[in-house]
Amino acid sequence: MCIDSNRRRPPPRLQTPARRVATNGDFRRGSDDSAKEDTLSSGPTRREDAAARREARSLDVTQRIIVSVIVAVVFGSFSAVLAAYLAVRGDQDLPSFSVTGLWIMTGVMGLATAAAILLINRRRPYSPWVLLGLLPMVVSAPWILG
Repeated sequence: MCIDSNRRRPPPRLQTPARRVATNGDFRRGSDDSAKEDTLSSGPTRREDAAARREARSLDVTQRIIVSVIVAVVFGSFSAVLAAYLAVRGDQDLPSFSVTGLWIMTGVMGLATAAAILLINRRRPYSPWVLLGLLPMVVSAPWILG
């Protein structure tokens, strides 16, 4: 009795494109045609590569949009609500220098939010689009300064 007869055989290598035939636990190639198929389609085709790249790019864009919306809603609403509060009740509840300081902080928070959204979308943070962050400050300016 040979010692090697009791050893387990190593698992067969994966050969995805070709057809395999199982006989008594031994995997062998099917026919000569399957060997030709294996050499012709050994890796992913250009279409598969392009589809995978499109899918990855689509997923990346979707993730950036979702994160941008979350940042805009969370931090943009903070800036907008603070500006609205200062315009409606700020002069009654707070001294004038506090209202002015918080109003400036509204603008800074809006600018930071706009810059964060631009950075998430791989744009320059010093773009003219960052001025949209000043919108809550500009809208509340007549009530704050008037």
